[in-house]
Amino acid sequence: MKTLDLLPSADLNFDLLETTFSWASGIDVFINASYPETSEGHFRAFLDTSQFVADHMVNKGSGSIVNISSIYGVIGGKPSMYVDTGVQYPPIGYSAAKGAIIAMTRALACKYGPNGVRVNCVSPGGVYDGQDPIFVGRYNARVPLGRMATPGDVADAVVFLASDKASYITGQNLVVDGGLTIQ
Repeated sequence: MKTLDLLPSADLNFDLLETTFSWASGIDVFINASYPETSEGHFRAFLDTSQFVADHMVNKGSGSIVNISSIYGVIGGKPSMYVDTGVQYPPIGYSAAKGAIIAMTRALACKYGPNGVRVNCVSPGGVYDGQDPIFVGRYNARVPLGRMATPGDVADAVVFLASDKASYITGQNLVVDGGLTIQ
């Protein structure tokens, strides 16, 4: 499986994308994990790159796109978890952009599915990255599995959706959060 993982900026360079796709002919998988500075740029980057890649995959007749969203695109956060921890509560625009990415994933799956292109989304919960211990304790207390995600937890979900084992799955949002959103 040939995979392409680009981290585009808010100012997308479609010449770079075109060159990369020419170089990586036969691309099977695109992991869309862009993270521009603004909420507007964030959603726009996902939309533009996903459509660009899907159009190229149509020519091949197959492919898999996995967009990365967040549980904050599914639920509202709990601001009190962030108080006095040094961890910043995500801005409202972040949640709006992440929710839009989930909706966009469904629309792209409908548009490109007839051409053999699958489009799915992974929405991770909090991923442990050395955050303040008070924040981690508060977060873990809310999660049925009692811990934050590891990068590997998220990567495994992405690999599954990108793989042939998920060949009959499209338009889905796989929430990887240790059960936080089921409450």
